[in-house]
Amino acid sequence: MTDSSTCIVIDSACDLSAEFIRDNDIKILPIGIRFGKEMFVDRRNEAETIALYKQEFDKRGIDAETVPFSIDQITELLATRIAPNYDGALILTIASTRSPIFQNARKAVFTNLSRLKQARLDAGRDEYFSVRVLDSKTLFTGEAIIAHEAVRMVSEGVPLNKLSTPLEELSKKVYAYLIPRDLYFVHKRAKKKGDKSIGWLQYKIGNMLDVKPVLQAHQGQTEPIMKASGFDSALKKLLEHAMRQIKQGLATRLVTMSYAGDLAELKANPAIDQFVGYAKLNKVEVMMSVMSTTAAVNVGIGSFSLAFAAK
Repeated sequence: MTDSSTCIVIDSACDLSAEFIRDNDIKILPIGIRFGKEMFVDRRNEAETIALYKQEFDKRGIDAETVPFSIDQITELLATRIAPNYDGALILTIASTRSPIFQNARKAVFTNLSRLKQARLDAGRDEYFSVRVLDSKTLFTGEAIIAHEAVRMVSEGVPLNKLSTPLEELSKKVYAYLIPRDLYFVHKRAKKKGDKSIGWLQYKIGNMLDVKPVLQAHQGQTEPIMKASGFDSALKKLLEHAMRQIKQGLATRLVTMSYAGDLAELKANPAIDQFVGYAKLNKVEVMMSVMSTTAAVNVGIGSFSLAFAAK
């Protein structure tokens, strides 16, 4: 459990397991997703996410639009759920190069601090309330690595004003990876958002030969770093890469994984089972989670993400 005086807030793109979020009283900063005229609010509810994945998600998701919470919505969340109940909050966001959530959260805090203090007074508490907003500079499972470390530090009594610097240093060591199941989906989504990580030629050749790229996200930048014939081969390559890093050393004893689908499918994969065994032998925790709807709407059903912090 975290220190009750400090609340950790993550956006819904952060791929932490549901159990870890619940057990450590982590709050969610939701992200809206517009499917045509329908609006879905991603609150990291695994049952809702799995149900949505079964509703022709890939067909609907290509033209979907993510709608991050506005400054006013973030202020409302802080004023009603956070400020009256905690003395401080650390808000961790997806990379600011990918989303305006970081900027919206900063503006919500710095332009509406008086409202947050008043919310505390109305709840019968003193007006002192402190907030730190941290750009993770990474995505999905990468963000989870930093959030996990933040929980550990707070549980050990590290005060809020001492969290930002070590977590920013940790973010420089975080490498997050993604294997898309469907290149057509990723190419169309990337083109819609102006992302050039998978270009037209890569898509055409990859689609024709069933070549799957492994994308790496590091310090706000995303690029393909390896490729393989078929999803399982790409997964094996990525897991071998992660095992080599475990051997070389990790900054935290954790590897995070997420899958845009039922986790039973992921756990049944022999390559995953072998990796988990290797990690356990080396005293490294493997945390698995259902990939957030926010992530999946950009990379497609059946995609896989993994992250670690290199030493």
